[in-house]
Amino acid sequence: MFVDYILSTFDYTGTLAFAISGALAAARKKFDLFGGVFLGFVTAIGGGTLRDMMLNIPVAWLHDIWYFYIVLFGVIITFLFRKHMSPDAIRITGGKDTYGDTAAYLKSILREGDHVLFKASRSMALETMVEALTAN
Repeated sequence: MFVDYILSTFDYTGTLAFAISGALAAARKKFDLFGGVFLGFVTAIGGGTLRDMMLNIPVAWLHDIWYFYIVLFGVIITFLFRKHMSPDAIRITGGKDTYGDTAAYLKSILREGDHVLFKASRSMALETMVEALTAN
């Protein structure tokens, strides 16, 4: 009984997190509330729905109304407070604007022997970051 409660809590928390993620993506693309709800639902329950259908088991959110309420809650809260949820608030760079600022920030928290993994897009000058971090 207690284990079921813990697993349900983790499941609902993950659903809420993915609903917020989808709603943030919708807000960044200037979707309205309906588009945010749709994208929040697809993000939060889409993968689990596909998994359940491929395994030929009952789709979980069709039998538990709490999934609907959790996604709706996450999307509405995200749309109400989206101006306070900027991408800079969650970046490791602390909202730094240039590669030099970012490299200086990383140098201040890294120690010799630390390993760093970079994930970069094509538009990011990765060589500039590596040079700035390894320069003495």
